[in-house]
Amino acid sequence: MNITAVLMCMGLYFALLLLISWLTTRKNPVQTQHFFLADKKTHWAVVTFGMIGTTISGVTFLSTPGLVYQDNFAYLQFVLGNVVGFWIIAYFLLPIYYKLELTSIYQYLIKRFGNHTYHLGAFLFLLSRTLGASARVYIVVFTLYKLVLLELGLPLWLMGAIVMFLMVVYTYKGGVKTILWTDLVQTTILIICLLAMLYGFTQVLQLSFRGMLEKSWQAGKMKIWHGGGLLTKNNGVFMFITGMLTTVSMVGLDQDMMQKNLTLKTYTEARKNMLIFSGVFLVMNIIFLCIGAFLYLITLQYPEFSVPVAKDQLFTSVVTQYFGTTFFFMFVIGIIAATFASADAALTALTTSFAVDIVKVNQKYPDTQLRKRKVSQIQIGFAVVLWLCMLLFQFSEGSIIKTIFKLAGYTYSPLLALYALGIFTKRSIRDTLAVYVSVIFPVVIAILDIFSGTISQMIGIAYKLDFYHALLLNSGGIFILLWVLSKKVDIQKSSIG
Repeated sequence: MNITAVLMCMGLYFALLLLISWLTTRKNPVQTQHFFLADKKTHWAVVTFGMIGTTISGVTFLSTPGLVYQDNFAYLQFVLGNVVGFWIIAYFLLPIYYKLELTSIYQYLIKRFGNHTYHLGAFLFLLSRTLGASARVYIVVFTLYKLVLLELGLPLWLMGAIVMFLMVVYTYKGGVKTILWTDLVQTTILIICLLAMLYGFTQVLQLSFRGMLEKSWQAGKMKIWHGGGLLTKNNGVFMFITGMLTTVSMVGLDQDMMQKNLTLKTYTEARKNMLIFSGVFLVMNIIFLCIGAFLYLITLQYPEFSVPVAKDQLFTSVVTQYFGTTFFFMFVIGIIAATFASADAALTALTTSFAVDIVKVNQKYPDTQLRKRKVSQIQIGFAVVLWLCMLLFQFSEGSIIKTIFKLAGYTYSPLLALYALGIFTKRSIRDTLAVYVSVIFPVVIAILDIFSGTISQMIGIAYKLDFYHALLLNSGGIFILLWVLSKKVDIQKSSIG
């Protein structure tokens, strides 16, 4: 492969992002409100389209097709639950965020419970998004490393440093407004690349698109519904429920995703954005699942192909060996677009949450220039943290997408429990006690999971928690404990939802 051509491709792509950054910031004054919420002047269609690129990260691009090789279309059960979760966000969470005019969504917790709970919520987001974003960046950085830097004899950490540096450069001034417009462009590029890859499959398999679908169906790779016991692997009901709760927690309670919605002027626009996005999200995931089925067909057609142990690398291996140069470049551009669209948004959201929730720049730094300088320092700091965490993921085993979800089962579940208690009940709990319950319960469950092998031998019952079980067990257990330890009070719903 032509390494020089790949590097030129990446350079041109980055130049495009820099151009967009310049166009979106050249007439704007240096204000943190612009960095955080783009002055609430964004059109809903820009947010909807841009969110596709944010949600369809490089992990989705590479890992979702790999899931089909092992579990057929079982992941679609989870995705259908995601769609319902988007509807819940649209009708239950967004109205509260807009009514309270929040910059950080965790400001709700200080109004409902207290200062300690508020800081816990912000900390959990910072931890969750840092781990999740670094894992997402890692899988694509590792792919680019294998395709480019490995042949040049350069180290993996350098590829990661380059990616993080580029993201800081084009988001440094514009913040979320730059993110929205670069995501719009990157989503367009991502969709074009996906369509090109689908056409590439028809060339490699020498089948029409309909023919590939029929052959995948006959091979049993498009099986969606999985029955069995409620706790058995890929059970449909269980995956649907956890998919719904995952979206509510990882999107509705996530500053990254909600920050884009809060750039819209009214709640009506934000709700429209979320409902339309849920449909597009479903279609995009079906496309990736179909790609996974087509990858399986290629492994049947070419028995000499060695299927990689890490299924995250299945798509890359097939494209490298059986697709032509043009399709290879489209593949590289596609994963770059998916990576930047997801990671740059995470970097901006982490900066926003830390600046508003922890440092409180709006109160501590009345001078505009000084406040913006502080925000920039925080942004650079998080870029370094993401880079360091990304390097740790090279020691992880198994599917990265499953690793991300497993971590989320512990970090997002306290947020899910706290918001559920705050929104759906009129009960209140002592601020510090809520923090203790939200921290100690997941830690205990994590310890039980780590030593599950030893415990299983002692009690004679084998168990191992995956993401789905961890999320339900943690959020359900925390909610019950919070409810038991709380008391009913006269809460004015009109003011805090």
